[in-house]
Amino acid sequence: MSTEAEDTGENIGLPPDARRQRTVSLLRYSPAVCLLAVLIADGGRRADPDLWGHLRFGLAMLQSHRLVLHDPYSYSAPHHLWRNHEWLTEVLMAAIYRQFGVIGLKLMKLALSAATVAFMLFAMEETGASTLVQIGVLLASMIVLEIQMQFRPQLFTFLFLAVMCWLFARYLLRGRAPVWLVLAIFPLWANLHGGFIAGIGALLTFTAVLAIADARQGRGLSRAFKCCALSLGAVVSTFITPYGIGMWGAVLHALRDPITHRIVSDWRPFPSAIQMQWRHAPDGLLYYVLFVGIALMLGASVARSFRWDDAPLVSVAALMYVATAVSVRNMALAVIASAAPLARHLALRSAAPPDGENQGAGRLRPPRQGMLGQCVIAAAAIAYAFQTGLFSPRLPWVGGPYPAGAVAFMRRHKLSGNLLCDFNWGEYLIWHLSPPSRVFVDGRYDTVYPRKVISDWVAFYFDHPGAERVLEDYPHDYVLITPKSRAYRLVRRAPGWKLIYRDTDSALFARAGSAAGNLPSPPAVRPAPPPGFFP
Repeated sequence: MSTEAEDTGENIGLPPDARRQRTVSLLRYSPAVCLLAVLIADGGRRADPDLWGHLRFGLAMLQSHRLVLHDPYSYSAPHHLWRNHEWLTEVLMAAIYRQFGVIGLKLMKLALSAATVAFMLFAMEETGASTLVQIGVLLASMIVLEIQMQFRPQLFTFLFLAVMCWLFARYLLRGRAPVWLVLAIFPLWANLHGGFIAGIGALLTFTAVLAIADARQGRGLSRAFKCCALSLGAVVSTFITPYGIGMWGAVLHALRDPITHRIVSDWRPFPSAIQMQWRHAPDGLLYYVLFVGIALMLGASVARSFRWDDAPLVSVAALMYVATAVSVRNMALAVIASAAPLARHLALRSAAPPDGENQGAGRLRPPRQGMLGQCVIAAAAIAYAFQTGLFSPRLPWVGGPYPAGAVAFMRRHKLSGNLLCDFNWGEYLIWHLSPPSRVFVDGRYDTVYPRKVISDWVAFYFDHPGAERVLEDYPHDYVLITPKSRAYRLVRRAPGWKLIYRDTDSALFARAGSAAGNLPSPPAVRPAPPPGFFP
């Protein structure tokens, strides 16, 4: 798309001092392409199972004007210590929702998506890669990001990692950057989302590889010592939370827990996630194929044009790819971390020999894309925003089905009590039925529930040995599960339980002999309510 020789990436081959002054801004060249990229990344506007919980917990904190330190929502771990590493995000989301409703949540997500994309652009700008290279990397990255840019606290982790990658790229390729910002980022990050540990890992990896690279090139260790001091300060600053160092324990436990990686879909290892996608929604494999393509392209381009001066930047991307292999939820982090090194090495492969007349030039200013092209792309971006529901006050469900019919049945008959429920439904039920009803387990998982409770739920849901004991050992009033689960067959054959409601999505059992258990028996199968909208 560029028409100037200056915009071919040839500046990449310049000596370090000259290269630091050469940047190519995609924001300046084509703001419309950048707008389109933001709206692609932000295009997934769906309510996932955790959104109900995030808003309920945030609203509770706003109403009580205090942090909830002990769990009030479950009966399997009543008043258990709750290390809520997302408390600040939940307060922010709840305040926006209370004031502006669903539209406010969408605008918040759009703003965080735009900020993440902007810092990815700033990082690629530092590489001096051509606008054509940057556009290719940007659009491919946005398509992959779309599936994980959800209404969840992880949006802040995506943003802060993008900021750090920009700092890393600027520090390496221009020789100066406001790296002290990490000391302001991490205490905020640690209260917004547990992904701050990924940021610490990125910072430590960058520092270690920087020390090796500088030692090999005879530059001394002054930069590495500076980054070591910043890393230490960043780690200490993450203790500034209501839970102190205990926050680390809660997050690390979730990272190491094998049960988490088994039953929570976005914690699955990457190969397992691909297999699940193939079985349940093969059309979604496109995202994984594109992600693998980005990874292979980065590996091939770095192998052909390896340089120690940007090895720390590449190492951060490599760390995030390893993290993705362990847990697919890190896929977005890998894409964010790989944008700048991929753009740089693609430019290195295509760069012409340096032009001596241009070596003294400053910031590259490729001509702005034509106005007609800008208008066409901007119009397509706005049409896409309308098509994906940016301006709609409704937010469709995802990750369903949900027990909407069973909840309506309980409300109609004024039923409440302790619910042994599907894991994915816990926070949906907390939103709709608490405080008179409490749940056995929900998406807060390791931050609230002891290991025994989680193990018991796994045994019950998958009908493992000892599943019947779980029905006896806790004060359940109801069991609410999907008829497609093994647990449904378990409860059907268990004495003392009666089916009082069933549709194609959910089945509700009550204890035989209770007031609810004396309700008339339901028909064989009722049609489930049509897919709904949040809340």
